[in-house]
Formats: sequence, C-alpha cells, structure tokens
Amino acid sequence: GIIKALDSAKKTIDSFKTEYDNLKNNLENLIPRIKSVGR
Repeated sequence: GIIKALDSAKKTIDSFKTEYDNLKNNLENLIPRIKSVGR
C-alpha cells in the first residue's frame, strides 16, 4: 500500500542522508591534511 511505499522512501532518504553526512565528515577530515602537506 501507500504507507509501505512512503516508509521505504523514508528509509532510502535516511540512508542517503547518512551517506552524505559520512562523505562530508571525510572531506572535512581530509582538508586539514591536504593543507598541512601543502606547507
């Protein structure tokens, strides 16, 4: 039914958001390393 579809859509969005947050954190961790190598 429609509720099941909405539920799975929400799960997809939640997992996408988690992936995005992980990527963002990885980038923020990398930037200082790149800067320190550049010196």
